[in-house]
Amino acid sequence: MKMVPKTYRDPDSETLATFALAGVSGALAAGAVGAPDPSLLLFPVYFCLVNAGLALLIHQRRLALPSPAGSSGTAARTP
Repeated sequence: MKMVPKTYRDPDSETLATFALAGVSGALAAGAVGAPDPSLLLFPVYFCLVNAGLALLIHQRRLALPSPAGSSGTAARTP
């Protein structure tokens, strides 16, 4: 799992929305399972937790680290 150390060092190298939405999709997939069978729930729950964890890591590291100049993702506003 080489992605976690890279994401920790450089959280701007990953897209937050991708992991957040993947976490939501895992939760929705777990909710769509007809019977509470562990064999049916194992992968969707795992997918949800891993992606939500990575989204949280990206978010927290972006808050903790100063962003490089010009890479904030927002365009400069002109009057």
